[in-house]
Amino acid sequence: VLDAPYGPPGVPTGLVLQARAQGARTVVEGRDLLRAQAAGQARLFAAGQLSAADTERVLALAAGPRPMLVLVGPRGAGKTTVGRAVAERLGRPFVDLDAEVQRVSGRTPAAWIAEEGWAAFRAMEAILLERALARPGAVLATGGGVVTEAINVARLLASQAVIVYLDASPAVTVARVELDPAPRPRLPGADDLAAEARLAQESRGPLWTRVARKRVDADAPLATVVAAVVQAWLA
Repeated sequence: VLDAPYGPPGVPTGLVLQARAQGARTVVEGRDLLRAQAAGQARLFAAGQLSAADTERVLALAAGPRPMLVLVGPRGAGKTTVGRAVAERLGRPFVDLDAEVQRVSGRTPAAWIAEEGWAAFRAMEAILLERALARPGAVLATGGGVVTEAINVARLLASQAVIVYLDASPAVTVARVELDPAPRPRLPGADDLAAEARLAQESRGPLWTRVARKRVDADAPLATVVAAVVQAWLA
């Protein structure tokens, strides 16, 4: 007897109760049926090359949408690069919060800040963060300063997202930012990139730690960081 209702797992339906009363030898619930179908499809698609671990990963994704993955951390930690790589690896949509600001408003974050100041930029960023957090299964790369607004911290803490802190040392972030051609106004009170990195770590580090469920060493090579983030999300 196969019964696949959209109801709570483990709660027998009338059909199941009747079948058991009449001596049914095997009863398969809908969730188990879908899991078996997903396993068979995965094996066929991979032509027998799927490992047991990969099969379990496929089944976990098939069982329901994953919660959103949110990456936080300093500029230069690799949130955009890592987020895009993780999304491509798992076939999930990718959202970059800074890119969303530009897409919605037609202005880069640098232009927003230069023309209207940090407060206006943070207000727009907060609106777009709220929208982004409503997308289950997506990978979201936030801006380094998103945690400076209390409303953003509250929304992140209240979300069901898996939040990963890409923890990169100031020396590493400075080296990476120096290679980034994208303009970005310097934080108030910082005279150079090194001072900005130290200031960000001191003022925002506790906030990144507060909202994050997981922490990953972002000083490591990209492949290592991506693998660690994938494992943190799927664990």
